[in-house]
Amino acid sequence: FVECAERWPQNVAIEVQRPNGVESHTYMEVRKMAESFGSWLISNGMPPGERIAILADNHPRWVAAYLGIIAAGGAAVPLDTAYHADQVAKLLKNSGASLMICDTKHLEIAIEAVAGSEVSVVVTESPAVKTGRPGTHVRPSSGSLVDFDSIFSQYQGTFKPVPRRPDDLASLLYTSGTTADPKGVMLTDGNLLGEAEAVFAWAHIGPEDAAARAARAAEVQRALLHVSDDHRAVLVLHDLQDLDYAQTAAALDIPVGTVKSRLHRARIEMAELLGHLRETEPTEGPEPLKEGR
Repeated sequence: FVECAERWPQNVAIEVQRPNGVESHTYMEVRKMAESFGSWLISNGMPPGERIAILADNHPRWVAAYLGIIAAGGAAVPLDTAYHADQVAKLLKNSGASLMICDTKHLEIAIEAVAGSEVSVVVTESPAVKTGRPGTHVRPSSGSLVDFDSIFSQYQGTFKPVPRRPDDLASLLYTSGTTADPKGVMLTDGNLLGEAEAVFAWAHIGPEDAAARAARAAEVQRALLHVSDDHRAVLVLHDLQDLDYAQTAAALDIPVGTVKSRLHRARIEMAELLGHLRETEPTEGPEPLKEGR
């Protein structure tokens, strides 16, 4: 990410579609947010390997939080925003997280989840009502919360990433818990880098591309609506089971037969990619907590 930010600082890194328009952030802006948060974590005494939970909707500041945690030597613990407070509290205890990042939408759940614990809360945007000094890192029980805006305003631009090893824990992901309690899966730096290198060796995505993610067929057209004409669109579909070929063809302005042939080719290539990932997975590093990847 830093390499991309140095080569293309003014390129758009993230775009989010809002009801009233598109929110865009360049690589330089996302890097500054991530380094601001990483610097704040280190200045507040976060030791390497510390686990930091994230309970927030998709947003550029979610990305900045994740990158900042990794750059500061920590491990990110993303939590499902559908969890209730008691479920969040259980996973905070299970993961050993000392800090939780949340947005204002989930602030009430976060405060209830950390009640009576040593876990502190950071909010991704300024709450409507806040007491205490901005930028003061305290537990919610004391009536004050730190937020990203105050963190960003304090950044001096002198952040240096913490050196990391391939077997360092990068992220702790929890399963959906559909049939049992969610179980944590440990992913190391080596795991994530290996998968990223394999994907980009196959996909060949560069600065001329724009990747749009769509979870359902109905979102295809909306996902591609704001892709610039001078970019090649790379559409990431979450689930192909309910895909309507006619809708997709209309959104992409191509024949239905072309959609079918491209998806068929994508399925074959994805199967080959997954096979390659299995062959190149690191054999060393922390084992998953209770289940395989």
